Amino acid sequence: APIPTVWLAIAGASGFGTLALEVLLIHALAQIVDHTVYSAGAILIVVLIALAAGAAVVSATARLVSARGLLVAALFAEAALLFWLPGALEAQTALGSLGRDALLDGVRIATLYAGPVILVGALVLPLTFRLAAGGAVGARLGALLAANTVGGIAGSIAAGFFLLSALGLWRSIGALGISYAALGVLACRGVRARVAGAVACAGGLAAVFATGVDPFRLPVAWPGGAKLLAVEESPYGVISVVEGGGVRFMKLNNHYTLSGYGSRHALKERPGHLPLLLHPDPKRVLYLGSATGHTAGAAVAHDVDEIVLVEIVPEVQALAGEFFADTNRAVHHDARTRLVAEDGRNHLRATSDRYDVVVSDLFTPWRPGVGSLYTREHFASVKARLTERGVFCQWMPIFQLGPREFDTVAATFLDVFPDATLWRGDFYLLTPRVALCGFAAAMPSEAVIEARRRELAVAGVDDRWLTGPLAPWMLYVGPLAGQAEKLAGVPRNTDDRPRFEFLAARTDERVRIGFRRRGFPALAERIAAAAAESDLFGREAARGAAAGTALAKLNAALVRQRPPEERAEAAARVAELVPAELLGEPDPSAAELWMWEGRKRRGRGP
Repeated sequence: APIPTVWLAIAGASGFGTLALEVLLIHALAQIVDHTVYSAGAILIVVLIALAAGAAVVSATARLVSARGLLVAALFAEAALLFWLPGALEAQTALGSLGRDALLDGVRIATLYAGPVILVGALVLPLTFRLAAGGAVGARLGALLAANTVGGIAGSIAAGFFLLSALGLWRSIGALGISYAALGVLACRGVRARVAGAVACAGGLAAVFATGVDPFRLPVAWPGGAKLLAVEESPYGVISVVEGGGVRFMKLNNHYTLSGYGSRHALKERPGHLPLLLHPDPKRVLYLGSATGHTAGAAVAHDVDEIVLVEIVPEVQALAGEFFADTNRAVHHDARTRLVAEDGRNHLRATSDRYDVVVSDLFTPWRPGVGSLYTREHFASVKARLTERGVFCQWMPIFQLGPREFDTVAATFLDVFPDATLWRGDFYLLTPRVALCGFAAAMPSEAVIEARRRELAVAGVDDRWLTGPLAPWMLYVGPLAGQAEKLAGVPRNTDDRPRFEFLAARTDERVRIGFRRRGFPALAERIAAAAAESDLFGREAARGAAAGTALAKLNAALVRQRPPEERAEAAARVAELVPAELLGEPDPSAAELWMWEGRKRRGRGP
């Protein structure tokens, strides 16, 4: 006898629900713990264990309970759990994985919330095997497994490409719950049982919709006390714009702050201006990871012909153009701007366009996929798209890196850009940002950068760390090539060995703190010392690198509350090397130095 259609349908639906739920759970986990490359692995571990446990339960109860009764109960219980899950996740306080074990944290949270749901759902397919017994075993199992496999493929595709965009995260999980309830009704024996099951499901749904745990009405963005201005859901995550404390910013998955407005120069425009100063006449500029557009907005002040903003999340560009135009120089609406909603790597590999300047913005190192933006192959494709005098600037968040991650990227970068130089975005000790700058061929001369500095001042840019005397050279640390011998044995980050993001996701916060407070400042001093001995740019560059190092040391001495004599010595060195115009007005956009001075005047400083 042929297999009853109902069991084939349930086997296929089980595959659809399991794989769709796995995709949705990866997105849900990202709302609770900071998303890392290990998030998918954590869900996969729980799913595999739960599937095995479900099969074991069915085997152990084969002679104790009715297969049909257990199947109906499992389907209705799965529906109930899927309606419970969004509310439980929404109520969970964001934990954050920084300073913790990313993989174990993910497994723990996934087991707590996803484990029961997956376990109950895992009972369904083995029970269909029992209910479809009779006739040729191989043919029946093959048909059921085929239906389950096709359903699983359809479920994973539907969740990733359709459900999240059409319904959103919580609604998609709720829709799966309704589907399982319908399967429970279908699995009942006889018309009367199915009618009773349908009535019970309708009553249960009505009760859920009348409560605060209705997954179709739950908020998916947590503004954390701030005002929620907008929220969009997509396969890339939950994108929200929030405002609080006079600051507006954009978030991805409730953890990852893309950008906001506050200190425009240090955090926003300066990383966009500096690379443009290193080219004699930039006309075509590309920004990888444009986010809110504050870094790219710097290009509006320059005499460029085209500004290309590449951002992988389409909703980010739309929200940035709507909510941040007043602080990003309305770059999204500038006539010279071209918006590209695509993965930056794919765009550079596919396009035939060439650019004078390519700027790769800050990326959180441990997020899935970010490591591909630091591979040798990616750096090579960027270089291939540069014009003859082209400049590539890769910004890096030192405060989110350990020494191994920095060395890996620096070594990989040097393989492609052997004349690479290191630049500061600021003089902070606690949140330093630096740039690796590489050149397609000829490097800019000292005279070219001086001319570009003057042009920027005439354009009305009010960042004195770019337009003031000696200022750009104070951001210059020195040539990276001096570290080539030290970095020779460091494993490179490549497409076939993507070690960077796995390192970043496992590095302890204490290691990061040690690197930004001690390791990197010491490294910067060594590189700056090499700049004094190098004629790479000229004497003014070496003088500026020494002045920048002095200012960073003074800032560090104040922040770390070093002895008074050490601070006095550092202050004297700054007064000797740094032009007085740069030290006049307090500028918290450059260093904690002025924040510390403000606290001192208010009687709170050390």
